[in-house]
Parts: sequence; structure tokens; C-alpha cells
Amino acid sequence: TRQIQHHFWSVEAIANFMGYHVLDDGTTWRLTHPRTIPMGPGMIEGPFAWCVNNKASLPPLRRFMALSQQEFMTVENYHIAATLAYFLLEGEGGKYRASFAKLLEKIHEVRDEPGTFDACFPGVNHDAMQTEWLRFVAAIDLDD
Repeated sequence: TRQIQHHFWSVEAIANFMGYHVLDDGTTWRLTHPRTIPMGPGMIEGPFAWCVNNKASLPPLRRFMALSQQEFMTVENYHIAATLAYFLLEGEGGKYRASFAKLLEKIHEVRDEPGTFDACFPGVNHDAMQTEWLRFVAAIDLDD
């Protein structure tokens, strides 16, 4: 009955990330990496392209994950969130996938607390994760 108070980014992250999948041949889902996406009457950079092109200005993950819902509400943060979901699911050989699924489960159950991320990602080295995240973003192969 209450709104998510912590890790609002995660809800939008998974929702936006899933939207970049297409169904090939009616049976196989494939993630796309569009350079641009429709927005109103025009086009804007896709989330993965935006992060690749703005890698040097991406915020520290710890700070990004602490944004309130109100602070989160920018196009750029939606781009970062979608790309972060991609990283947490697929980056580093999927080592963060189970922890991210646990975080999403806690958020879905509205059991989010300030320490929920640390509880779901026990022992994670945030500096190492930041380095892995930036390396992952730099390696994204955008669609032509």
C-alpha cells in the first residue's frame, strides 16, 4: 500500500531494459542496441547509445542507486537505469544476475529499505563494480 521508497531506479531499469528485446522468428528473443529511439515527433539517443556516448559523465553507481523517485525522473536517468539492468543481468558473465533478481523481488514485495542493495549483493566491492560497469558500457556494440 506504500510507494517504493528506496531503489526506485530498479523498477524502471528492468521495465526499460525489457523493452529493447524483439522476437525473432516467433520463438527467440533478442536484445537490440538501437542508436536512436522514437520520442514524440522525433528521435533521441537510445539508452545504451546514450551511456556509451556519455561514459565519462556517468554517475557513481552508489550515488545513482540512492536517487529518490523525484530525483530519478530524467530521460538520462532512465537511460542509465536500462543500461544498468543490462549490466546487472549480463555483465561479468552474469555474476550479479541472482543478486539483481533478489533486489527486484524485495522491491516487488515493497520490502525496500536503505540497505536492501547491500543485503541482496552481500560482499560486493562497490569500487570493483563501478570499474566493471564502465568497462561493460564501453564494450556495448550498438546496432547500425
